[in-house]
Amino acid sequence: MKINFLKSLILTLSLLAGYGSFSQGTAYLQIINTTADPSLDTIDIYINGNVYDTTNVVFHSVIGFYSITPDTNITLTIAHHHSTSSANGIKSFYLGSLTDNKSYALMLAGVNTTGFEPNPNGRDTSFTLYEISQIDSTSPDTAALDFKFFQGSTDLPSMKIVERTSHQLIVPDVLYGDTTPYIQLHHRLYEFQLISSDSTQNFGTYIADLSNYAGQVGIIFTAGFLNPLQNDSGPSLGLYMALSGGTVVQFTLETSAFQLIHNCADTAADSVDVYLNGEMIYQNFAFRNATPALILFAHAPYDIALAHKNSTSVNDTFWHNRFVFQPDTFYIATMSGLINPGNYAANPDGKNTSFDVLMKTPAQYTSSSNVNFDFFLIHGATDAPAVDLTPEGGPTVITGAHYGDETNYISFPPDFYTFNLNDTTGNFLGGYFANFPAYAGQSGVLLVSGFLNPAANNNGPGLGLYMVPIAGGPFVPLFLTTGINHVSENKKVEIFPNPATNQLFIHLNVSGTKNASLAITNLTGQTVASLLNNASITGEHILAADVSNLSAGLYFLRLTTYDGVSNYKFVIARGF
Repeated sequence: MKINFLKSLILTLSLLAGYGSFSQGTAYLQIINTTADPSLDTIDIYINGNVYDTTNVVFHSVIGFYSITPDTNITLTIAHHHSTSSANGIKSFYLGSLTDNKSYALMLAGVNTTGFEPNPNGRDTSFTLYEISQIDSTSPDTAALDFKFFQGSTDLPSMKIVERTSHQLIVPDVLYGDTTPYIQLHHRLYEFQLISSDSTQNFGTYIADLSNYAGQVGIIFTAGFLNPLQNDSGPSLGLYMALSGGTVVQFTLETSAFQLIHNCADTAADSVDVYLNGEMIYQNFAFRNATPALILFAHAPYDIALAHKNSTSVNDTFWHNRFVFQPDTFYIATMSGLINPGNYAANPDGKNTSFDVLMKTPAQYTSSSNVNFDFFLIHGATDAPAVDLTPEGGPTVITGAHYGDETNYISFPPDFYTFNLNDTTGNFLGGYFANFPAYAGQSGVLLVSGFLNPAANNNGPGLGLYMVPIAGGPFVPLFLTTGINHVSENKKVEIFPNPATNQLFIHLNVSGTKNASLAITNLTGQTVASLLNNASITGEHILAADVSNLSAGLYFLRLTTYDGVSNYKFVIARGF
């Protein structure tokens, strides 16, 4: 029943039921703030001009029951929080008089501002009040839970609830604003799957543990937005139960996580459009970028498709697949290979380099130790042979990874490392600096990316070693550290602390007298600080350098004398 002729529907929902046993000569009123409009996330409620029990009533909270004399006419006024009186109200609802010895649950629902999606079934979603009356206090069956279901999400189409494992229809078709008659369920654990009435859409599966509610009565309801980003970033869709004693239970949504990584070096796929269930979710998703870990509904089918950039619809896709993700499972999908392999160099190990999406599951969402950084390596360079990965000064941790391989996870303490990448015949492909302290307790992916020989591959991107964290975004390059000369016997240099933060000390110990220049350079060889300029030095010196104005990263200390140039690497870790 809609109150005060308002053609609105509730947005998120609410509710509660009878409160113990009710005495004669009194009606009972309960009010629930179920509107998901962010402008009404907290409200004040007045009854006949008097503040109702408490102010600052938050989203999907339940207050009451409130004893009402049956022959009293009731006007309910809603105001923004921190109001001073009912004169500050934004909307009032005239209820008339209530029936003796009956209990009423009133749901404040709908949206009061603009910028929200219309209801898919054309129902009015203006801010209004819905009534659920004649609420029972106990179930007639002491082994069952009795509940009414209220559909309170403004952007949710006509829907039903099916028990996932038994396929039992729990709640028949309901539209936004509708309430069902009482439904009775035996007390046990259920998996409530919310699906559209035509069974074409899945809105998530919720664990509804009803084991401890035998003999009780409640209202189960939806609340929040199916598409928060299209609704002023309001609260997400949820499934709740309000019991007659006043407790509100939020059922747990079963979810999985999915991350997409673009490591396809084919120049024809320098960026792509990504579609999810026919809707574009990323436009011009660029090479060497990754999505964040997207939270998706478990047990729900997802069609994931890729199209060339500037596509007009999902019909333009060149790759697609259908997935049903398992709960509490993380999936990492990596775009790899070549759309037109005939235009590129063949893999030296004879591996197929056609375009593919590699799937790692189950992937790790965090470090196994909560301290280390855990990663697995993907060999994604189509023209490169199998590779080994060895931390400088340590044993080889990855051996013989071929193109297309995804290794097992490796866990490293949070420290700075130089990783040497070699092919399996011993050819050195590069040394790469890794900043793992910045990712302590996290997990990620290391990728061999690009072409070993760009000139033979349409001048595509060159080979590199990159890292992708769970947060996604552009790949994090592991900078090359090659070309560092060894310290000669007559030029001894020590750098401390290393890593540095704001100040660096350089200990020089040279034999004889020499003219020397000392500079700090970045990874491109550009001088960022000059410490000595052709100065005459003899013996032992300690120099202090202010590096507080330099960005975090890897740098080199370059010592130049008449007999050559020596480079010494150091790290500025501040803010890295």
